[in-house]
Amino acid sequence: MLKIFSEIKEQIISFDVAILKFINIKLYNEYIAKIIKFASNDIFLLIVVFSGLVVFFLRKKIKYADKINLMLALWGLILVNLTNTFILKPIFKRPRPSAVFSDVILLAELKKLGYAFPSTHSAMFTFFVLILWKDYTDIRTFLILLLLSICFFCVYTGGHYPSDVIAGVILGWIFFIIFDKFKKILLNTENKKSEKQN
Repeated sequence: MLKIFSEIKEQIISFDVAILKFINIKLYNEYIAKIIKFASNDIFLLIVVFSGLVVFFLRKKIKYADKINLMLALWGLILVNLTNTFILKPIFKRPRPSAVFSDVILLAELKKLGYAFPSTHSAMFTFFVLILWKDYTDIRTFLILLLLSICFFCVYTGGHYPSDVIAGVILGWIFFIIFDKFKKILLNTENKKSEKQN
C-alpha cells in the first residue's frame, strides 16, 4: 500500500515539474519576461488592485455592502498573507523551483528566495475575487482574468510549481468561506437595523 502511494506521489511530482518547465521554459518570451519583472513587484500589484477598487467605488454611490466588501477584502488579504507567510510556508518548507532546478528561469525579483508552498499571491487573489464575485457582477470578467493571470504568472516566473498555485487557490477559498460568514452576519445585522428604523 505504501509503495502505491509512493508511486502516485512521484507521478504527481513529475507531472508538477513537467508543467512548471513547460510554462516557465517552453513558453518563455523575452518581451513578456521584461513586463513580468516589472509587474511581479508586490507594490505594483497592490497599486493596480486598489486603484481599480477606487475607480470602481468612485463611479457609483457607495452602500453599506460596498464598505463591508472593502473592509473584508483588506482584512482578508492581510490575514491570508500572514497565515501563509508565517505559518504554512514554514511548516511545508518547499523550496522554490528556481532553487531546485538550474534550468528554471526566475523572473520575479525577490528580497529573499523563501518558500513556495502554498502560493501567497494565488491565495490572496482567489480570496479577493471570491469576496467581490457575488456583489459586483459587472466586473466579473476583470476579476476572473486577474485571478487566472496571477495564477499563470506565479508559475511562469519560476517562483511556484503548479501545485503551489492550486494549494493557494484552495487556501484563498477557505478564507473566503470564513469571511463570507462574517459578511452575511454583518449584512443581516445592518438589514435588521434598517427594518427597525423604517
